[in-house]
Amino acid sequence: MRNKLALFLVAALVYVPTLAQQVSTVGELDSIQSQTVLMKAKAKLEEEKNKFEKQRAESGGSDGTLPVLSKIINGKATFLYPNKVYVTGAVGDVILGGYTIKRIWDDSFRVKLAKNGSEFFVGFSAVAPVGRGQAGVERGQGGYSGMGIPPQ
Repeated sequence: MRNKLALFLVAALVYVPTLAQQVSTVGELDSIQSQTVLMKAKAKLEEEKNKFEKQRAESGGSDGTLPVLSKIINGKATFLYPNKVYVTGAVGDVILGGYTIKRIWDDSFRVKLAKNGSEFFVGFSAVAPVGRGQAGVERGQGGYSGMGIPPQ
């Protein structure tokens, strides 16, 4: 019995420090896992921000250039953006650039858009609008006035 008790005490003395080291390791592992989750979340956020900015720039929404009205069919308006992208929407839809379609006039070929509390009237044009900062082209020249009204 004495041998068993001595063996138990020796095993306990060896096991307790090992157990303390494991608890420390588990605590460190928990910290590392938390940091990893946080880093992945930050990377995902940065990726989504970059994706949003790219879409915004491609849509013509980053420089404030309004799209022009390309056609109206069955209560739906099709818009043409500076990058030659066509987008179709109905009243209430939010289109590229963050514009909400407020009203469509079938008879006069114009549309009212809204963004950030401001309203814009967009007229018909077969020519894509010129975005700000496009090399070699100045706003107000060519087939688009930049005011949402087609040239007369």
